Amino acid sequence: MSEFQTSDLFLAAYLKGVNFEVIDIKKEGIKTIFCFKDKEERKQLVLDFYNNKGSIEPLTFVRNWKDLKSLTFNI
Repeated sequence: MSEFQTSDLFLAAYLKGVNFEVIDIKKEGIKTIFCFKDKEERKQLVLDFYNNKGSIEPLTFVRNWKDLKSLTFNI
């Protein structure tokens, strides 16, 4: 299984919002690494996110951000 990793909490919340599955969370010093099951469309979605073209429901983004932030303290 291929995976994609990021330490960017905002990107992680976005990817979770576009139905990427969180498969692991790792600690590297003070950094938290979010690991997702990779998909073919991931590269374009990441580019869309950073180019301000990505779109998910705002409340979904906020909920995902809060959930992932909580995980950073509980692993």
